[in-house]
Amino acid sequence: MRAPGAIAAMVGFASAIVCYLVLAAEALPYQDPTPEMLAALAASVRVWQLGLFVSLGLSAAGIAGFMRFRRHRHANG
Repeated sequence: MRAPGAIAAMVGFASAIVCYLVLAAEALPYQDPTPEMLAALAASVRVWQLGLFVSLGLSAAGIAGFMRFRRHRHANG
């Protein structure tokens, strides 16, 4: 169980970094945007925000699983 927890944490952190960087790039404003461009930008930002929260949740679950296995292993000797 230790390996899946560590893998989930690493994948979650890597995807969180990617989502954060793309979100930062998407959040740059256009110089003179049309309403359609603003709507598309807002939708894109929401998608990347959701991806960021999901990947952080995956990281937290992986870390929790890793710590639980580690604590359980030390308790049993």
